[in-house]
Amino acid sequence: MRDMDFEGLIVKALKMSACLLVFFCLAMVLEPQNLVVRGLVVGTAVGIWNTFFLARRLSAVGRIPAEEAKARMMGGMAVRVLSMYAVLLLAALTGWFNICASAAGLFVVHCLFTFSAAGVLLKEAGITGKSRHEKSNAKFLI
Repeated sequence: MRDMDFEGLIVKALKMSACLLVFFCLAMVLEPQNLVVRGLVVGTAVGIWNTFFLARRLSAVGRIPAEEAKARMMGGMAVRVLSMYAVLLLAALTGWFNICASAAGLFVVHCLFTFSAAGVLLKEAGITGKSRHEKSNAKFLI
């Protein structure tokens, strides 16, 4: 089994999330008073922002000493958690958008990344669970 292309999966998830964000924005143009669509737009945008900066930090971690890398990663995690908390707090206090839809939108990128990684693993292992090298040549009877 070879290593997975982490950066490629992140880019793929960000592109798919951006397409979803465009779709949500178009839905928001059609129905500007729909709080659920607004929540999905805000949540997805913050999720994309968080994932983009997480990927940048992860690519930079390999070039710095371990202690400094750990401190930078913890600082980045705090910023990401605070940004998610701020979006949910803003939704709860103002009512400009739906808090549940905002929370769901925050995880759109993570779900797309997970499904992409699972798809790559299933493709590599084959749908039947056997690796490409162990596939049998069994003939099926009709």
